[in-house]
Amino acid sequence: MAIPMIFLIIFSISILPAADANCLPKDLRKKMGKIRNQGESQFCYAFTAADLLSEAIGISPEKQISAFDLGARYINMSDTQMKAAKNQINHVVVKPQENWRYEFGSSFSGIPLSDRVGGFTATAVAQTLQKPICLESEVPSEDSSNEYQDAKVFINDLMLRSLKPPASKNNQSSCQNCQYDTSRQLENFRNMIEAINDYTAQRILQQSSRLCRNPIQIPEKIKIHRKTYVRRHVTTQGTTLLDHDLLIRDDISKLLASGRPVAIDFDSCVTQTCPEGQRAVHAATVVGQRSNGEKCEFLVRDSYGPGCNKKLRTDLKCEEGHYWISSEQLTSSTISINWVQPD
Repeated sequence: MAIPMIFLIIFSISILPAADANCLPKDLRKKMGKIRNQGESQFCYAFTAADLLSEAIGISPEKQISAFDLGARYINMSDTQMKAAKNQINHVVVKPQENWRYEFGSSFSGIPLSDRVGGFTATAVAQTLQKPICLESEVPSEDSSNEYQDAKVFINDLMLRSLKPPASKNNQSSCQNCQYDTSRQLENFRNMIEAINDYTAQRILQQSSRLCRNPIQIPEKIKIHRKTYVRRHVTTQGTTLLDHDLLIRDDISKLLASGRPVAIDFDSCVTQTCPEGQRAVHAATVVGQRSNGEKCEFLVRDSYGPGCNKKLRTDLKCEEGHYWISSEQLTSSTISINWVQPD
């Protein structure tokens, strides 16, 4: 007996994969301004902070807030200023059970002053509130803070050279098999390293201040939000289970649908070619989403220039500094999200 055509149509529709209902098309690229290049500065958090602030206060894309200026201010913060900035953040930790742990260690502890290149988007935003900030047109961020990066390389090289085992008394070549205690040498270097960091950080801030002639004031009603997700669940049997991926995707989708870009802290080895077993925490801005018919994809605005990073995975197509990636892939490595909106 022939099957009615209308039944075949209904049946075929029912077995098609359903599109993600929360993945409403959104593309915020036109609101964000040009892509900048962080180079080797490791100031990714400053670039995402500049993205969020520029969009939130409605700065035209031709101007946008200087990421270099944000980074310069961040690395000069004292412990007191760091604590004050943290108090400005509406921070929520998604932690449903006591036996959850952070996969990447403490995800909201600020930065030690001896390692200033790492930072957090939310803290970088918070420290600008009610303070003047510079625009990209006056303080450009291309290849920013190379001077600071050069200082870090200099420090590392100095330590390696100084901590080599001493030459043998009977042989002027290096004493390869000698027992050599480096703890005293490391202690001696600590104050000098901190002094070099202080000096270099101040030089960067002076450079930014010298260029900035017309700073703007961030409105008082701007509020920075941060949501941290515990990425792994360790059971009593030792089994590790991924969780929260759907929650993170929904949170990002809702913010994008409302017109808000979202800065994420994630393992960039999900988007780059990394050595096996390596992880690299990175910050980038999600500025769009789309459905490919069955799954949702997020549009990531990175900070490695229009050509993206040379390490960008070959299956990810660079579009003037942006790339589309499966929401499942991206959120599987996301640690936290950050967004700015009126209080």
